[in-house]
Amino acid sequence: MTNPLRSTRLRATLVVGLGALLAACADAPTAPVAPRPAAAVAVNAVIADPSAITASTTASLLACPSTVTDSATAIIGPRGGFVGVDGSAILVPAGAVRTPTTFTFVVPASPVVRVEIHTPDAEHYQFARPVAVSISYARCGDSLPTA
Repeated sequence: MTNPLRSTRLRATLVVGLGALLAACADAPTAPVAPRPAAAVAVNAVIADPSAITASTTASLLACPSTVTDSATAIIGPRGGFVGVDGSAILVPAGAVRTPTTFTFVVPASPVVRVEIHTPDAEHYQFARPVAVSISYARCGDSLPTA
């Protein structure tokens, strides 16, 4: 047998909680959002339109020398995964790799920031889906130019 007072308190608590939740979700006035500028799009040079610009002809490399080589290796399969080192990484989404494959991600000692990603199974590897590669410039410290 349920206590009628207890049921009433429970209902009241649920109504108050629901009211608070709805109030929190109410549309508040917001400032207009400025349209975003068109973002640069990364283009795979193999499939790029020959007239597409993939790099500036006047670009120069940012000097951030390092004498240390660091690497990491992982097996990535059809479910996806990532491998990286020193803040740089490759993110492989599900379906981009058909069979479990060993990938090595290297940040080599170099006068500029660069990465190498390779697999011992192939000289060139073609992913079934686009992957994301992030490169950290943290080692550059204060040498980064300001806008």
